[in-house]
Amino acid sequence: MKKTAWPLALCIGLLLWGCSGPAAGSAGSDASGAGETAIDPDYAYGNMQKNVPSGNFVEHEGQVLFLSYDPASSNTMLFTFDPETEEVSTFCKDATCSHTSSSCASGGITTNLEACGGTVYGGTLGGAVLELRGDRFETVTDGGVSHFWHSGGDLYVATMDSSLLVYEEGSSQPRTLLEEYTGYWETVFGDTLYFQSDGMRSIGLNSGDQEAAAVTESGDAVTDGRHVYYAPSDTLALHRCNMDGSEATQLLEDPVMPASWNFDEEYFYFRLFSDGMDGQESENIYRLSLEDPGEKELLAAPPEPAYQIYTVPGYGKLFVTSYSGGAGQENIYLVDKATGDFTLLEMPAR
Repeated sequence: MKKTAWPLALCIGLLLWGCSGPAAGSAGSDASGAGETAIDPDYAYGNMQKNVPSGNFVEHEGQVLFLSYDPASSNTMLFTFDPETEEVSTFCKDATCSHTSSSCASGGITTNLEACGGTVYGGTLGGAVLELRGDRFETVTDGGVSHFWHSGGDLYVATMDSSLLVYEEGSSQPRTLLEEYTGYWETVFGDTLYFQSDGMRSIGLNSGDQEAAAVTESGDAVTDGRHVYYAPSDTLALHRCNMDGSEATQLLEDPVMPASWNFDEEYFYFRLFSDGMDGQESENIYRLSLEDPGEKELLAAPPEPAYQIYTVPGYGKLFVTSYSGGAGQENIYLVDKATGDFTLLEMPAR
């Protein structure tokens, strides 16, 4: 078994962690996914799929918190968005602060933003985990964490030395789930962990197994708890299957861009990858019905190539980040899910 040098640091703040409510999909869940509504409110959309371990645009106390990168200064900063006024401001209100250091109210968060159990958690590039307490982020761990997520009151931690641990609700000591783990885009439904690692993989959390089962073939894959959506690496054509890999169906012949994928309670959102990141139709935002996929629907076409699409539970607009090609400012578009109308978010001076 691999040794992890940092768990005692995590235990100090462990009792402050955890989401209330059942694990997503735990009530009467079916491995085939037929007829289930599996997304748990605490784990809906913005905290799932591609957004773990790089979660973004999470709701907290009527505001949306998000991270945005500024290539000019090479800094990632934490912002708040007011859905009523659609105004953006820095999370830290100190005008003299650089908003990037650990002394900032944001704690220097750059990764793994997660809203859960009435609070918000975030990570740093150094592997520290922070928790929002009042109007500041405070350190829960001082390092060693690659990424983390909550489900059903349990805390799951992927370590920098490639182990997967779980701190079960009420426990101060971790249980090692996998001694060798390099997965990402994780979600837990019932007692099964689903994760991305050259295709979708699944493993029973209480099985004692160290080998995960393949759900889909090579390529990127995500799940909403009812179905798995995936794109084989040779074609990037969008497919869907049940949670156990059965009844696989091709939904689209067009190549899709996995980094753009996301869900809400009705639709699967995406952009195409027909001719590279900034090629033909790269600005178009499409969606498919989760109940009856049918033909893809064009929702909106902002003036720049789309990169990632984010949804926030209960909010009627998408947040769409633009692809800058590694140069220039990352722009964020607000897209109305009912009309397809879009506006460019006005960011505060950095």
